Order: sequence, then structure tokens, then C-alpha cells
Amino acid sequence: MDEKKDYCTMTTTAPASVYSVYVLMENFITNNGCENDTFYYVIHPETFYTSLKAKYFYNHFVKPFYTFENRNYFTPAFNDSVQCIPYWYAAQLPFIKISDIQPTFPVQTTHFPQPIIFDYLKLIDSLSTKQNFKFRIKPPLYLNESLKNTNYSDLRKTVQQYGLEEMFAGYFDSFKYLPQSEFKDNVHYKDPEKFGENPLNL
Repeated sequence: MDEKKDYCTMTTTAPASVYSVYVLMENFITNNGCENDTFYYVIHPETFYTSLKAKYFYNHFVKPFYTFENRNYFTPAFNDSVQCIPYWYAAQLPFIKISDIQPTFPVQTTHFPQPIIFDYLKLIDSLSTKQNFKFRIKPPLYLNESLKNTNYSDLRKTVQQYGLEEMFAGYFDSFKYLPQSEFKDNVHYKDPEKFGENPLNL
């Protein structure tokens, strides 16, 4: 966690998704409190379509977050999904945890927003009401221009179905784009430093 002046950043990765954000928030609130604070979650729209059986989920989530200390933060449905991943129970062994070892399993590609992601966003929404803080979702600074004609109508509909319009306020209207030449792949920028320290003005 990087603390600067009146804000701090808590960083996760796309494979760890909102589940890791929920764990980080619960731990942050326990140790720091959060009344009247605002949390911003910067997330690529394609991440909402990522299943638990994504390529790097074992190394990016199961090892660092699926621990005994965090057990109370996981729903039965979430546990059932994680425990379908081979060797999930071995992830906390020290020689496994510090290594790049991850099991091979069929990667599940999906083409619709994942309900379990929105289940956790609802948990965060309930937590925000209970603890009196705000949680807002923001897109990355720029998306790849290959997504320029993507409407995300199914994602918009899911947001409405879960009653999360306030959390997503302005999200879909904030998309900006850069050409493929500015990206190392379809997501990561070639030169992120040029955007400055706080390019989203959060």
C-alpha cells in the first residue's frame, strides 16, 4: 500500500478481480477505519467478464489472498468455485507460495458479465452503507481503440439488475481510447509514466 498525503493506493491485478479488492478493503477498514472516505476502484470493462478459472488466478489470488486469515470474507459459492481449482489447498505451503508454480487447468473463457463478480460488488455496496463510505468504479485512463465500438450493453444491464447504478455513475461515459501502437498488448501501456502520478485526478 502506497500512502501519499490524504490518499492511499491499494493495488491488485485483473485476475484477482474484485475479490481481492473486497479482502483489502475489509482489512483496511479493520485497521484504519473509513467513515466518510471515498474508495475508487479502477477496472477495465473486460475484467467483468473474467471467470475464476482465468489463467493467472492461482498465482494472483489463491496464493496471496485465499488464506486462513481471510476465510470469513468468502461466500460458500466462491469457496466452491475456488476449490474446483487443482491444488488450491497447497497454495499456502511456503515453497509453493513464493514460487511461480501454478497448476495446469482448463482456462474458462466467458462472454458475459460474471455474476460472482457482481455478488462481491453487492457485498462492497452493503459494506459501504454499514461503514458510511463511498465506493466508485472508474475505467482505466485509456482503453485500446479496438474496443471503441463495443457498447457493453450486457454489462450495463447487469449493473442495473444489481442496483449498482450509483457505484457505476459516469463509468461508461468516461471511456477514452488510444491506438494499438500505445500498448504493449491489448491492455498495458508501453509508457505509463508519461501520464503522470495521478492521471485520473482521483
